Amino acid sequence: MVASQDSVYAPIYWMNNHRCIKNAILDDIDLIIYDSDDGDTEVEICDMLKGVEFLLLRTAGWSEELEKYRIFIPLAQAISFETDEEYKIFYRWLSDLIGLHQDTSTNECGRGYIGVAGKEGVLQNGEKINPITMWDEHLTLLNKQKNRQKLKNLLNSKYSKKKNYNNNITPEHLINKMKFKEYLSNIYDGNYNNGIMAMIGYLKKCKCEKQDVEDWLIAKHFGNADTKYIQHRMKKW
Repeated sequence: MVASQDSVYAPIYWMNNHRCIKNAILDDIDLIIYDSDDGDTEVEICDMLKGVEFLLLRTAGWSEELEKYRIFIPLAQAISFETDEEYKIFYRWLSDLIGLHQDTSTNECGRGYIGVAGKEGVLQNGEKINPITMWDEHLTLLNKQKNRQKLKNLLNSKYSKKKNYNNNITPEHLINKMKFKEYLSNIYDGNYNNGIMAMIGYLKKCKCEKQDVEDWLIAKHFGNADTKYIQHRMKKW
């Protein structure tokens, strides 16, 4: 097959006939184009795509030392993409499925076109690739993974905020909590031992700093719970 001397073909429609990503209309794409710049030979590429219909053209940088090709793979069923990012994901996924060592710079939709005028290429007949069903399954899985990751990030964010808050909490922050009032009531009723021990355990569970709790209890001086008594109880922290 020989490309026309004056034609350039891209499988993507472009608004204003200007080939840049923001103008790409990613509907009904039936041809995927790859560049192989990692030295895969013609024989190796044909072996990877054995039984598949494709067109192989040498690119301008081709040499016997480093073979470079542009590979055109028609799809049995046209596929549409909502965003350029989704196109990139499909592009990489399909190359991995085939086993191509493709040049990642051609991931962008604007890079895929035939513009090698007059160059002879190798056309291999075969079945057209139809990865649509597998892609739909992959996309569903990908979306589930994204949703799980979003949820994980959200939970981690909430946990992190909670953790940071708890690291700075002091007994004074808890004075309106029901449990806190209950323990204070026991202390004021003269049940110092059970009341203070329960209070210490509660403040520890709330992630208060040990020294903050000790200083607070000493400053409150509940009944006969003096400094020595508090420090003795705090040893069990």
